[in-house]
Amino acid sequence: MRPSVARDLKERNLHVEAFSITGGDKNQARSRDLRHFVRDDGAWFDFSITGRERQGAVQLLAYDFEIRLRPNSGAPFVRFDLNLPGHDNEQHSLRCHIHCGSDDFLLPAPMMTPTELLTLFTEGLRLTESRREPRTPKAHDREWFETTLQILTSSD
Repeated sequence: MRPSVARDLKERNLHVEAFSITGGDKNQARSRDLRHFVRDDGAWFDFSITGRERQGAVQLLAYDFEIRLRPNSGAPFVRFDLNLPGHDNEQHSLRCHIHCGSDDFLLPAPMMTPTELLTLFTEGLRLTESRREPRTPKAHDREWFETTLQILTSSD
């Protein structure tokens, strides 16, 4: 279990009989140098699941599943998060949320099971059969990207 997760569980008194299952390393820096899974189309992902056993049943406490999509797929990454109970996002009804290409932009999401998310990451989030190649970026896509790069590089 990652030390930060262990600390957060203990602070929230959720640590008794708690466990973590990880597939790769948490990787919000999106470095290919950390452990991860690679799909047949080049997308790559990692995940973690935190739970605890209560009265013979498993209670799902948190998860994070992030996939990095191949270039020109519409979004550079998609992350599904379920924060631990008591996280700041819970005050905004966003304990369970999704990030589509930005760590700063959260959208409410339904809670999914780890099996549903693993299935989505291994079999879904792909170009449809009818669209074997990504769409060509439009003028507004290029303009947005250029503007974003200017903003990011002007702060250096």
